[in-house]
Amino acid sequence: MPMHPLLARQLKRLDLDEAHPPSPVVWDELLKKINQSYIEADQGHALLERSLALSSAEMQELYAQLKQSSETQLEQERNTLQTVLQSLGDGLCVVDAEWKIQLVNSQAELLFGETGSALIGRSVYRMISPGPEEYRSECLITDSTFPSLASGDPYRTDDGVLLARNGDLLPIALVVTPLLLAGKAIGAVLVLRDVSHQKRVERERQQTEGVLRRIKTGLSELAESPEIYNGNLEEAFQTITRVAAVFLCVERVSIWFFTEDRSAIQCAKLFQFTTQEYSQGTVLTATAYPQYFRELTAEQPVVADDAQHDPKTAEFTASYLAPLGITSMLDVPIRSGGRMVGVICHEHIGPLRSWTLEEQHFAVSVSNTLTLALEAADRKKVEQALRTSEGRLTMTVQSTNIGIWDWDLSSNEMYFSPEWKRQLGYEDHEFANSFQEWECRIHPDDHERSLGAIEAYLNGRAGALENEHRLRHKDGSYRWILARGTIIRNEGVLSSRMVGIHIDVTDRKTAEEVLRQAKDAAEAASRAKSQFLANMSHEIRTPMNGVLGLAELLLRCSLNEKERHLTQSIHRSGSVLLAIINDILDFSKIEAGKLQLEAIPFEVRRTIEEALAVSSPTAEQKGLRLSCQIDPRIPFSLIGDPIRLRQILVNLVSNAVKFTEQGAITVSAELEETREGRYGLSVSVIDTGIGISLAVSRSKCNG
Repeated sequence: MPMHPLLARQLKRLDLDEAHPPSPVVWDELLKKINQSYIEADQGHALLERSLALSSAEMQELYAQLKQSSETQLEQERNTLQTVLQSLGDGLCVVDAEWKIQLVNSQAELLFGETGSALIGRSVYRMISPGPEEYRSECLITDSTFPSLASGDPYRTDDGVLLARNGDLLPIALVVTPLLLAGKAIGAVLVLRDVSHQKRVERERQQTEGVLRRIKTGLSELAESPEIYNGNLEEAFQTITRVAAVFLCVERVSIWFFTEDRSAIQCAKLFQFTTQEYSQGTVLTATAYPQYFRELTAEQPVVADDAQHDPKTAEFTASYLAPLGITSMLDVPIRSGGRMVGVICHEHIGPLRSWTLEEQHFAVSVSNTLTLALEAADRKKVEQALRTSEGRLTMTVQSTNIGIWDWDLSSNEMYFSPEWKRQLGYEDHEFANSFQEWECRIHPDDHERSLGAIEAYLNGRAGALENEHRLRHKDGSYRWILARGTIIRNEGVLSSRMVGIHIDVTDRKTAEEVLRQAKDAAEAASRAKSQFLANMSHEIRTPMNGVLGLAELLLRCSLNEKERHLTQSIHRSGSVLLAIINDILDFSKIEAGKLQLEAIPFEVRRTIEEALAVSSPTAEQKGLRLSCQIDPRIPFSLIGDPIRLRQILVNLVSNAVKFTEQGAITVSAELEETREGRYGLSVSVIDTGIGISLAVSRSKCNG
């Protein structure tokens, strides 16, 4: 029987084999080693079992760790992916091979208008169309219309349409990328982008381009319209309102102008597009529409998208806007001559209209064109007035014998009109047009003064050229000539001219000389008269003073009542006569310009009473009440001319007594305080007589 290998190995360790059997001692030793081997083997097996058990636990733990690590990493990657998907600005949708939604991000949820849980499993081709937007209602995709995923080719369009939950069709840019596995389509990734803003901007751009083209055409038509520049406002208004209505696409365009007091505006022309009719004449007042007129005073366009509710125009709603169906208004000021003269109104009928900046600028351009038409009309009026004025001037020159002269200062060439030459006795062909021909005919006494006047005007020392001088006539006599002129400078060609008129004033000069001589004679006669009056007044006043002096002495004597009354009458009458003499002397002084008022202290009450005393006897004889009312505020004395005051009162009171048959005469004196502590005295005479008519009163006062 063969030996077990283990036993053979143990025997070999003892240098024993089948050829050399062991001795009993050896067997004993061998058995011990075998026993020890078994013991060690048992220990190794236990260790192995423990090792295996430990390895198994470690493997399980390691597996659990690996599994947990894998799931964590996968979750992290999934979260990272989800974060990336949610942060995308575009909508993202993952579908399977049957186009059913498997995954959407938050942006896609916003586009669809539904939550992701509601979208999962839905067929995307029922909600997205790759067709152009104008056919979107017919192009919601089906299996046959949507690009095949099996091709594996990406698909892109900027004209996609998405059907939202609320039924809105949203324009989108769409990118479809198929997902392939082993060459087989297992789904696709759809990237969706909302292009509503871009589409709207594009539409607005196209609309703006259309508006600009339309506006450009309208402005070109206005610029090329001869009616704008021919000065005929009726034709210009019709053209402007029609073109504005057509190219701004409004129903009504009207032109309004302020009245002279700017309290109202009146319609000069209204064009209605639908009927192609013109009208005019309507008046709108500031009283009826105060808010609108306040807006006009700002001289800025009135832009009202919702005219019936806009505060600027709402006051027109009941009476004007609503009955006519006007919903939007665009009113632009009209300016002429540096001020606002009116407004051009554009009125839209239909849905509310938001006026674009381009349309507002077009309306302003139309208003500017209207200004050109107004200026053309004004220019035409000026030209017509100039032609009329030239015709009148020609007729005036021909009928008033006014000569014309024109002097070119650069070339020294002169022009004298036929009338200019005729005034000196020459025919047109007999007198050369030169400065020397004029200069040599100036009177020697006027030569230096005449040339000096021209030089002073040219050098700026005189503001105007006006000179009277004598020119020698063809018959040898001298005629007085009035020459007037002005300088005309042409800065463009650096030249200057003087033009003027030439008037024969010989007759006037002769008349002035005759008048001067007559004036000298009259002044000499007046001086002689004044001297005579002064002498006579002096001669009469001397004995008159003697009479008054004797009357005063007589009054100091012992007289009975009758004698005293007669003496007093003599004294009063003498005083009146002396006053008349003084008046005559004053008149002579006035004519000589030598009358001076005195400024001396005098008693006001006494002066007035003395004036009344002169007329008192006559008033008593006629049964008239003669009284005096003096303001108690009047000081005892004032500074003035008592003699002149007394003379005036005597004249006024005596006239009142003369022309009053019954009743009373009252002299009233009142104090009038002026600035700086000065006083004035106002004296009036009131009677119950026949009075003085207004015409006579004015004549007396003016005289």
